Amino acid sequence: MFRRLRRKTLIFLVAIGMMVVSLWIYFEWSKHVLIERKKDAFSKLQAAGVPMTSSERKAFAGVASHARDSTDEWVTLFADRLAISNRLFREMGKEKSFALPFVGMDRDGHSIPEPKTEWDEEQNAAEYLQHFEDIIHRTHELALSQGAWRYISTKDPGDDEIHPLNYRYSNLGQLLLLSSHVEARRSRSERAYEDLMAVLRIVDAGQFEAEWDSVGVLARIHSLASISAARLSVVCNWNDQQLANLQTALANADFKARMKRAYMGEVSGNLKLLYTEPGSVEDLYFAENLSLYAEIMLPIIQGFDNPWPRVFPTQWYDLEELEKKPNSDKKYAPLFVMLPATLKMISEASTATAIQRSAITALARQRHFLKSGAYPESLQQLAKDSLPENVDVSDPFVGGPLKSSMSPQGLVVYGVGMNGADDGGDVLPGQGRTQGADSGLILAWP
Repeated sequence: MFRRLRRKTLIFLVAIGMMVVSLWIYFEWSKHVLIERKKDAFSKLQAAGVPMTSSERKAFAGVASHARDSTDEWVTLFADRLAISNRLFREMGKEKSFALPFVGMDRDGHSIPEPKTEWDEEQNAAEYLQHFEDIIHRTHELALSQGAWRYISTKDPGDDEIHPLNYRYSNLGQLLLLSSHVEARRSRSERAYEDLMAVLRIVDAGQFEAEWDSVGVLARIHSLASISAARLSVVCNWNDQQLANLQTALANADFKARMKRAYMGEVSGNLKLLYTEPGSVEDLYFAENLSLYAEIMLPIIQGFDNPWPRVFPTQWYDLEELEKKPNSDKKYAPLFVMLPATLKMISEASTATAIQRSAITALARQRHFLKSGAYPESLQQLAKDSLPENVDVSDPFVGGPLKSSMSPQGLVVYGVGMNGADDGGDVLPGQGRTQGADSGLILAWP
């Protein structure tokens, strides 16, 4: 009887041992699969150009060899402009300071009336700008130097540099936009032109930014400069060469490429923050989420290599479907961290591109007028010599030519907008929305 009991016990212990070994093999294999999956995802990100090591991040954050690093000069200029603003805010008082106009607060340029019309705040704005004459002059000089600022990452522990700079160069850009409108109203077309060119060069100086918010702020400043250039072109005495220069300066900003760079920077920084020691308990715990995050971000980054109309099917609509997944599903936790910003930034970059191309087209219309003495009856009648060579002015949302329509305010040049439908040139923000259903601009009457 004891022999039989020992045999049963031995069989039981062997079975338990086999189960333990099987479970150990299963968990080790699962861990191996998760780690390998993460490594594979990271390798694909690195192959796509995402900086994954300290040396790669350092090179990524720098200014490319074709540009001069003028980070310190820009930071000093931003700080000096802010100091004057703070002093004026204290002297003028909150109510009077906030009463001053800012170009394009409603994104259509109506915050400042057309030149040659009454504007009660014109004298106040001119007096305000006098305090910044030195800042504006220095900005013109620095912008002409073709320098650029570094991408200063907040993702690296111990980084003591000033960042983000986005609201500082946003305020500087709006100061110059205000100056361009005031100068245009006073028939100083040359100065208005120089101010607008300086704004566009500020955007160029930020071409190495790699942060969603920063690229979005630069896109908004560029959009306001685009709208201002188009609207002022019909009242300023700009010659054909100046109009051509504005077209080229507008076309310099490639927001699709900038958004790709921004995503690469964000992903790199996030993975650095989430770095865990290979093989550690934390590494195993986060491996699935990290690999999923990498797998989600990879097609988004690669999607920006497509022509503009194909960016939306490969990113926007797929992400909208993913957004519908339940928040309780932990598998998709990384998605809900980055999804809202992703959808917002794709919309911001594409809208800026539509406004940019609409402005280039509007300036071509003005160049056509200078050469022929009459405006074209349609955008399709624009002479080829009125557009810069190899500059794309198609609708970024669906391809094909931009559209035009008439409104009480004047001619509207536009793309169809994120919904992919032609809403008749509805480019103005409405109640409960920050932009119109279509994306473009309204030209003032000649």
